Amino acid sequence: MKIVSIGYHCFFFALRKLTNLWLTCGCIYHLPTTFNGFRSLTELNLHHVKISKKTLLHLLSSCPLLEDLTLYLEEDDILGNDRSSITDLIKCLPAIRRLVTVGWFFRCFSVHSFLQKLPISLVGLKYLHIEDMSFLNSGGLPSFFRLIQCSPNLEELSFLSYETDGNETITLKNYSNIWLKNLKEFEIYGFFELKLRLEFVKLILAKSPMLKKVYIRVDEDVTDNQVSNISRLLQHSPRASRLAKITVERYR
Repeated sequence: MKIVSIGYHCFFFALRKLTNLWLTCGCIYHLPTTFNGFRSLTELNLHHVKISKKTLLHLLSSCPLLEDLTLYLEEDDILGNDRSSITDLIKCLPAIRRLVTVGWFFRCFSVHSFLQKLPISLVGLKYLHIEDMSFLNSGGLPSFFRLIQCSPNLEELSFLSYETDGNETITLKNYSNIWLKNLKEFEIYGFFELKLRLEFVKLILAKSPMLKKVYIRVDEDVTDNQVSNISRLLQHSPRASRLAKITVERYR
């Protein structure tokens, strides 16, 4: 059974055979006290749904078969001041295979200690796509790397980046223990010739021994000379995979 919804009614919380659920258009999502979970749900899409982190984590943890999750939530869609970590989120997604979200979402979840080994692993996660990704600490980069750290079988990683590097200092060597041993395809849209972005791509190249395809879709405002420079820098960067083919082209 599949439901595509612009709102919701309490009756569907009792649909035990529900497999696909879409919620959208600004509805405020609360779970009734009688909610026992969507035990058959494999796909969940939340688009501009107002929800607290506590409710979101409760919902996700009540869907043990969830494989495909899309979270398009604006910053003001997250209600309350619940203090949850990225580890709390990861624990709720034991069966996840495909995750699509927006970059600022990672800011909602803190990282207590990046060096601490996580007790769980997202062994099923194969595809991760993040839109409006910020490459700053304040933009959720530590939480993103935390997610990557416990996704040993990730095969496809893609970004849509949007902002300049700004004045914030970040050292990507802090994440040198990341190892993307099964990543085969990496793609980034809206690319600028900025130091932090270049260093980020270099990190991916150096940590992905199975990488085959790298697509750098540069922003339309990037000049031809900058495109050539980006291509030259990345082609000469150290990489873990000899088979990695880097394509730099204009993003339209």
